[in-house]
Amino acid sequence: MPLERARPLEIGSQDRQPASHRRLGTTAEVADYLGVPVATLHAWRSRNKGPAASRVGKHLRYRWGAVDEWIDAHGVGGEDT
Repeated sequence: MPLERARPLEIGSQDRQPASHRRLGTTAEVADYLGVPVATLHAWRSRNKGPAASRVGKHLRYRWGAVDEWIDAHGVGGEDT
C-alpha cells in the first residue's frame, strides 16, 4: 500500500491547528506580530526581556503560544497600555 503524501498547508490553516502543532515563528514574523522592529526583538533577547526563543540550527524560532503568554504577562496590546 503506498504511503499517503502530506498535503501542503493552506494559507490560514495554522489558525485551525492546536498551538502545539503550529509552525514556529521567525524573528521577522514575531516582530511584525508585535509591531516592533526585528532589532528590538534581538535587543530584548540579549537582555532576557522578550518572548522566549529557541535556536533551530542557526535560526531563532518562537513558539506562538510562548509569544502570546509573554504578551499576556507584560500587558502588551491591552487597553491599559
